[in-house]
Formats: sequence, structure tokens, C-alpha cells
Amino acid sequence: MAKEKLLLLGGGGFLGTNIIQRFSNKYDIIAIDRGRYFDEIKPHLPDNTTFIKKDLNDISFLKKYLPDVSLIIHCTGPSRPKLDNDPNGEYWDHTLQLSRFLAEAAQKISSIKKIVYFSSYFVYEKIVEGKSGFLEDLPLSCDNIYGKCHLANEEIIKEHTDKYQIFRLSTVYGPYGLIKKNQTGGVLGFFIKEALNKHEIMIHGQGKQVMDFLYISDFLDLFQHMLCAPGHLKKTFNIGFGRETSVAELADTLKDLLWKKLELNIEIKKSVANNKPANVRNCIKKINQEFGISPKIPHEEGLWKTISLFMSYEKSSFL
Repeated sequence: MAKEKLLLLGGGGFLGTNIIQRFSNKYDIIAIDRGRYFDEIKPHLPDNTTFIKKDLNDISFLKKYLPDVSLIIHCTGPSRPKLDNDPNGEYWDHTLQLSRFLAEAAQKISSIKKIVYFSSYFVYEKIVEGKSGFLEDLPLSCDNIYGKCHLANEEIIKEHTDKYQIFRLSTVYGPYGLIKKNQTGGVLGFFIKEALNKHEIMIHGQGKQVMDFLYISDFLDLFQHMLCAPGHLKKTFNIGFGRETSVAELADTLKDLLWKKLELNIEIKKSVANNKPANVRNCIKKINQEFGISPKIPHEEGLWKTISLFMSYEKSSFL
């Protein structure tokens, strides 16, 4: 029996490579990516995965693939650096054109069951958090360009198809799929690299910024369950652990783990920066209620898995 086909935009990134690794046994995958890590990924691609190295500035080439696919996974979200250097709004417009093109295709082509768009918790930037965290049906407004662009993409997808699911992701971390590489961006990757290489962690400001961290295997388990479940269309879901962790708490946990596991003494420093605290905690009650699933990897376990892989992959100087 032939497998269904999955079109994966952003197949060479952190989430994309993990999706290929997890789902290639169930779907034939067409992965589109600009190919930054193509040479590393290519030898490890499953036989039923076609990896197309192409920039999505020209989206017309996608037309020949769409009639054959059952699912569209749109995880090539807006780039913060590109948005910050987009004075004429050309990049902003292109991200919306791509989302509209995919949404219209999903609506017109009967064989396409749904399009899944990976959005971000940044859409909640201006919401004052309640005790239970951010809920998906809150009215949204945000000042940061990254959150605004994700929100605009959400709206254009909703406008042009009723076969959508939107996943607002918290901070997903861990190793890439297929290749020996870690997700080194963001505060967690920065802290681990600083701790292993310099034996210190520098916090910019007081460390009161709050985040929600989800280990990659938990994300994949949640995503697999939600992707395969019938129905649940025209809905938005928060994807996270549902646990509030401040930057200062993250630094303390890393310090304790490195001492406990490696007897490595880490100094925590704070700069004079006066960063505005951000309250970022996804309420995951909706996925618990609709799918009966929740994350399983405790925070400390996920952090140690990630530290161990950093030591293996990055060959930090202290080793």
C-alpha cells in the first residue's frame, strides 16, 4: 500500500530534520529547504524522502508537487534577522504570499487533508498572563515584528482555508534530526556553550524573563499524535511543556547539573542591562483535553540530554 505524501517546508532546519527522521516511516516526504546543511543531511536522508534545495522566493515551482500530497507542514516561519532588515516590507509580503498560496492550495485540492502552520508564543507578547498561562482564544496584540508577522500569517491562512491547524510553539530544544548538530540558538544554547567553554553563564539583566522549554522528543510525540488524529481542523493549539522557567532559574539549574554530573564549577554573572521581563508561558490545557496527551521529559532530564550532546557534538574546549 502506497504511503501518503507530506510536503515539508523548512525540511533542513531543526524541526524539519526531526520531522523527517520521525515521520519517514509513515509518509513519503518532499522536503523543501534553502539547504544550509544540505551536504550534511544528504547522506542520511531516508530513501522515501526527496530533499529539494531551493529558496522559496519563487513559490510557483511548488505547484507541481501539491496535487500529490495529503499534508502540508509549513515550518519555514519568518526570520527575525530578515524582518529586522526589511525596510520596504518585501520579506514580510513574501512570507504572507507563501502562506496564502499554500492555504489556497489546501482549500482547492481535495486530496490535501490539512495545512499545519508552526507559529510562535511571541504572538502573546502584550498579553498580561493569568494564573493558567496564555490561552489560545485571547485577543492578541504585539509590538515585536516577529510576533506580528506570525500573527499575520495565522490570519491569512485562516482567511483562505478551513483545513488548517496552527501550532504556537514555545521554546523547543535538543538535537537536530539526521545529523550530529544541536539547536544552539537562543538563551539555552548560549548558556550551555558559555558554561562548557568559559565555565561561566552571563545573564543580561536580572534574569526575570520567563520562558517555556519543551524537549524535542516531547514535541515530536505531541505532533505525531495531533497530526494523525482525524478532525480538529480550524483550530489553534499551544505547544509547550506548560511550565514557567525564568532565565535566572535556567542558569541555576544548569549550574547545579554541571556540578552534579561533571563537578564543573560554573560562575553566574549578571550584566547591568535592564531588560523588560517577558511572561511567556503557554497554557497547554487544550491539547490535554482534546488529545489526552502531555509532555513527559522533565526539565532537568532534557537539559542533561542536551548538555551531553553538546559535549559529544561540539567538542567543547574543556574536554
